Amino acid sequence: VSSHVAWQHYNTTQIDNIYRYNYEALEARFSARRDNMTRVCSNSATRRGSQSHLFHFPEINMSWCPTYKASSTTWKEYFVHRFENPLAVKPNLEVLWYRILNKKLDSWPDGRVRYQGESRDSTRFTIVRHPFVRLISFWKNAQSCEQLLAHNIHRPIILKRRVARSNQTIFRRQFTEFWNYCKGGEDGEPPLSDPWNPYTHPPFVTFPELVDYVLRSHHTWEGHWATSTEWCKLCETRMDYIALLEGEPWELWFLVDKLGLWDDRTEFLKVKNSKAGLPSGVTDMDLFAKLLSESQRTRLNARFRDDLSMFGYSEI
Repeated sequence: VSSHVAWQHYNTTQIDNIYRYNYEALEARFSARRDNMTRVCSNSATRRGSQSHLFHFPEINMSWCPTYKASSTTWKEYFVHRFENPLAVKPNLEVLWYRILNKKLDSWPDGRVRYQGESRDSTRFTIVRHPFVRLISFWKNAQSCEQLLAHNIHRPIILKRRVARSNQTIFRRQFTEFWNYCKGGEDGEPPLSDPWNPYTHPPFVTFPELVDYVLRSHHTWEGHWATSTEWCKLCETRMDYIALLEGEPWELWFLVDKLGLWDDRTEFLKVKNSKAGLPSGVTDMDLFAKLLSESQRTRLNARFRDDLSMFGYSEI
C-alpha cells in the first residue's frame, strides 16, 4: 500500500476501507521490519545508554518509546489526556516521567530485556521517521526566540562565528541585546544591529551549523537527533511494532488496530502532510542536503547508519 497520496482529503470511512483492503500487506510489512530489526541488531555495534525511554501504561498493558519529531507530541498528549489530566494544555512529557521503565531485571526467553513493573505480554511500540528529516524538523522549529532560549545550543554556536577582533565587543553586545529582547518576551521591535554582524545575521543557528554541532556531540544524548535505534534501545527492547511516520495513515491504522486503540484512531491524524501526502520535511530532503558539504553528508550517513538500515531509509 502506497502512502504517497493526498490522504488528508479522505474521510475516515475511506481510510478504513483502504486499510482493510491492504491489511495483509501491512501485516507482512511490519513482520519484515521486525525481522530486519533482528538482523541489524545482530550486526550492530550500537551504543547502549543507561537511560530507558520506555513509558509503561499498565492500564492498557503497553509500553511506548517516544522518538522525538516523529509524532511524539501527538501520542504524548493522548496519553496525558487519557491517563493523567484530560484538561491539560500542551502537557510536558515530564508529566509521564514516573512511568519510565528504569529498573532492568534480566531477559525474557525471546531475548527482550525484562523490566520491573512490565508483564511479559506487554506490547511495545514506537513510531520512527527518517533521522535527517527529524533534524530538519528540529531546525525549522528552532528559528524563534522561544526555541533560542529553550535549547542551550544556540548561544555557544553563534558566538563561535568568525568576527574581526576589532568588532568583537560591539557585535557581542548587539547579540546580547537581541538575547535580552527574546528573554523579555519580544516586547516591542527587535533591537537594531549592524547588517554585517555575523552574530545577529542570522541570530539563530544555520542548518549546517546545527549539523556540525550534532556531529561534534556524538556522545551527547539528545532526543531530537539521537537515532531511534539508540534512543529506544531497539536491540534490547525488541519492539513488537515499529511504524514509520512516512507510512501514515495506513501504518498508523494498523498500529492502533493492533494496540486496541481503534476507537481513538482519529486522535492521531494530526500530521501536517504536504500536498504529495508526505509528512512535513520529506520533500525538503534534497534541498537541505545541498546545504551541507560532502563530508557532513558522509558523516551523518555514518551516524544514522543503524536507523537507515533498520527502517529502509535512503542515505542523504
